[in-house]
Amino acid sequence: VKGMTILYNFPVFDPFKRTNAFFEKDSPYCSAFYGAYIINSESSIPYCYTEEGTPDFNEVINAFKYDYKNLVLESLGNGDFDFTVLQFTAGDADYIGYNGWIKLNATIQTNSVVHNYSGPMRSYLQYGRPRSYTDVDFPQATMYGRLYMRYFPDYETTVIFYIIASDMNVLNDCDLQILSNSELKSK
Repeated sequence: VKGMTILYNFPVFDPFKRTNAFFEKDSPYCSAFYGAYIINSESSIPYCYTEEGTPDFNEVINAFKYDYKNLVLESLGNGDFDFTVLQFTAGDADYIGYNGWIKLNATIQTNSVVHNYSGPMRSYLQYGRPRSYTDVDFPQATMYGRLYMRYFPDYETTVIFYIIASDMNVLNDCDLQILSNSELKSK
C-alpha cells in the first residue's frame, strides 16, 4: 500500500453530556460508525482484489477487523477481542454515480463498545465518555455491516465506504442519508 486514508464518524456527540449514543447500550446507535477507506496501491494488484481482479473478501474483512480492534476497541481499553463474520452476501451495485461497485452485507458477532468509565483515556476526547452503567464491559453483540468497494484504475486507488451498526434501520438510514450522498473528487 502506497497510501491509505481512513475517514470515519459516529453518532452525534452531545457537548453538554460529553458523550454520545455510541456508548448507550439501549440506543440503536450503540457501537455504530461509518466512513471510508481510500487506498492507493503501489503494486499492480489493487488493494482488496486478487491478481485476477476479483474482490478478496478476506482482505476486506481483515482490514475492517483490524480497524475495529486496534483503532476502536483497544483505544477504549478492550484487549479481549472477538470479531466473527457469521455470514455475508456480495453483489454488483451502482453507487454515487458510478457503476462497478461491489456491495457487501454482513452479520458480525463482535464486542460492543459499551463499558464502564474507569478513568480518563485519550480516546474519550473523540468519543466522549460512557455515562451509563453496564454489568459487563465490552459485551458480545450482533452487528450489521455494509460496504461498497470499487477500484479506480486511473488513480490506482480502491475506495471502500463502510457502515457498522447494531440496528439494521440505522445501517439503512446511514447508507441512504449520508454515504450515498458522498462525492468523489480528485485534485
